[in-house]
Amino acid sequence: MDKEELKAVEKAIMKQAEHILDYVQVACPVDNYKVLRARILRASNNCIRTIKENYNDKDISMDSNSDPSGFVFTVEQRTDEPTT
Repeated sequence: MDKEELKAVEKAIMKQAEHILDYVQVACPVDNYKVLRARILRASNNCIRTIKENYNDKDISMDSNSDPSGFVFTVEQRTDEPTT
């Protein structure tokens, strides 16, 4: 996964977190919202860190058109074939 693809994945994760926070802000009292907001953002950042650590050596493709609820990610092991 190159840096541009990683930035696109990070952006998609944070966009989903923002959508969740929009709904939560309307549904929760202010004190509860602050706690829940911190937990949602922490989970999103943990997800991004996990992707950076575990999937850096894999090919990940993102398809935003196949699922109406968001993005679909396909993960495949990268194979570096020797050139002759």
